[in-house]
Amino acid sequence: MVFRQEFAQLREKYAAYKEAFTDGSKNEKVAAASFYPKDPDKPDQTRLNDDFTVFHAELEGISLALKYFKRKRFLRSGMYTDSLSAIQALQGKIFKNKNVARIYNLLAKMAPRTKVVLVWIPSHVRIPGNEKVDELAKLARNQETHDDKQVIWSDLKLKVNTHLEQLWQTDWDTEVDNKLHEIRSNLKERLNYDKRLNRKQELVVSRFHVGHSWITHEYLLKGEQQPYCTACECPLTVKHILVECADFLLSRQKYYKTTNMHTLFREVKASQISDYLKEIGLYGKKSEAMYRKLLKLVNSI
Repeated sequence: MVFRQEFAQLREKYAAYKEAFTDGSKNEKVAAASFYPKDPDKPDQTRLNDDFTVFHAELEGISLALKYFKRKRFLRSGMYTDSLSAIQALQGKIFKNKNVARIYNLLAKMAPRTKVVLVWIPSHVRIPGNEKVDELAKLARNQETHDDKQVIWSDLKLKVNTHLEQLWQTDWDTEVDNKLHEIRSNLKERLNYDKRLNRKQELVVSRFHVGHSWITHEYLLKGEQQPYCTACECPLTVKHILVECADFLLSRQKYYKTTNMHTLFREVKASQISDYLKEIGLYGKKSEAMYRKLLKLVNSI
């Protein structure tokens, strides 16, 4: 209600201006732009190249309105848009962006005759003109053909990065035997990170996170037999230490209850994992080396 009242005041301030609402729209695959004028002239909308981002679709909507104003040769023209990022890009005069430069070229051609104002309005507050132009942009996404305007390189960069991420994920999905795969099967997923960790805590937890520690991998460097857990009579691995070993059960349950690696690094704070490793004497290379010597001694008896 407050926004609509403020918009009514803006409209009164620019009552002498021919107005138009602009919008850009993008769903998962399709982009479009539109503008909606106040007078009886027909609005315009266009489906854009599918590689356009919503930001450049918004700029294209502004460009459509400017071309309309230029064609009509109005003395005063006002545009309303709900894209704050588009307005900021124009205010910042980011000319390395071709769409911004194109809009400034249009404004320069109109400057001797036409005064243009660009006004930001909030979206989804039931401003009739803004709702109408939003509807037009969404309808334009259903058009079979699209505008042949050149796509900005930064939009293509986003598409290339997305494609590379998909290829990486596809390749990673085959690495089912990788220790880290059990912890992080989705490469885009962010794991729990505790900013309060000091450098040593980060180092220790990170090594256990990727499945490599001195106690479990020293034998590979020295050409020895893989160490066994004397309590459970099974190979000593990072997974076994963190979630399986019965000998460490009571200590482990003081800090977390999870029994699988997938949830451990999502639901448990890294500081809790660090404290658990301290309690069982596996915090850092020296502690692990001492534990390894103890295992050798026990196994030799």
